[in-house]
Amino acid sequence: MRTLLDEKTRLGAEGAIRKSYAPRSWQQIAAELMVKAKAIPSRTRDTLPRITGTGVWSLSLSRQGSDDIMSGDPLRHGYGWLAPTMEGCGIRGEDAALWFCWSGSPNAHLHIHVMATGDPVTIAIGLDGLTHKVQYNVHGPTILSYPLPHIPGPLRLAITPSAGEIIVEKIIISYEI
Repeated sequence: MRTLLDEKTRLGAEGAIRKSYAPRSWQQIAAELMVKAKAIPSRTRDTLPRITGTGVWSLSLSRQGSDDIMSGDPLRHGYGWLAPTMEGCGIRGEDAALWFCWSGSPNAHLHIHVMATGDPVTIAIGLDGLTHKVQYNVHGPTILSYPLPHIPGPLRLAITPSAGEIIVEKIIISYEI
């Protein structure tokens, strides 16, 4: 930053921009963005985030950056996720999941902190080919808890609200006896 504040350096950078600047249309910018987006490799089992034990993963912009809270963004998968907000990350539609590689451990439980934005709501959670539906009528927060497998491997939890939208605030993994 101090280098950029130096007037000689700043004037040189501005001159270089004036000399080489070529305006582009929005269509050109969009086309370049699509080429770069298509070059991003798809997520595979080998590139999944690895979770080896307990922790807190926030999908809320207000909680990320704390020392003991990790970002939940790498765990999100699918097109049903909305942009993160201060309250959490909304889900609309059927294509939203948490996808990660679990190390496997007995007595581990996953707790998904969600909030319904409308009453009533049914949330379907798909795990290992089984679907569990939870219905609640309260406009506000609730915690959905599931035991995690004892064996290691990829874990994909599909989260589907039946109508409207839900917001996922955070994900907690804890050991329970």
